[in-house]
Amino acid sequence: DLCTANAGMNLMISENDFMAAGALKALTSANMKDQVKIGSVADGTREGLDLIKSGDLLCTGLNSGIEQGEWAIDFIHAIFEEGKDCSDLPLESLFTPGVISKENVDEMYDESIGFYKTQEFQFPQSIPELKAENQ
Repeated sequence: DLCTANAGMNLMISENDFMAAGALKALTSANMKDQVKIGSVADGTREGLDLIKSGDLLCTGLNSGIEQGEWAIDFIHAIFEEGKDCSDLPLESLFTPGVISKENVDEMYDESIGFYKTQEFQFPQSIPELKAENQ
């Protein structure tokens, strides 16, 4: 297995928090938990944040299903109910990239939901607004 074939490894990066939890179990079983640090690329689940708090996970990325769903609804609402124009928006992600680590886990933690605290939705600037701002 991965642990046996790579006895000298010191870092494992997982695609998401649940894979990180599985990696922790495998490393613990192989008596490699203290030797190998684990980082998660995405999610920010409550379970991942708990692993960060306990010191078993270095970090996770912002990628909340709750935030994505809320923002999609807010985006649609802004267009159909508030009259926002979506015809001249840049092709980009509306989600702010970020990392949760031991330095900021407490401020991002929300026990009432399954992910980190969601950020407030801001309707994106149009291309003309962005050009005017940068001149």
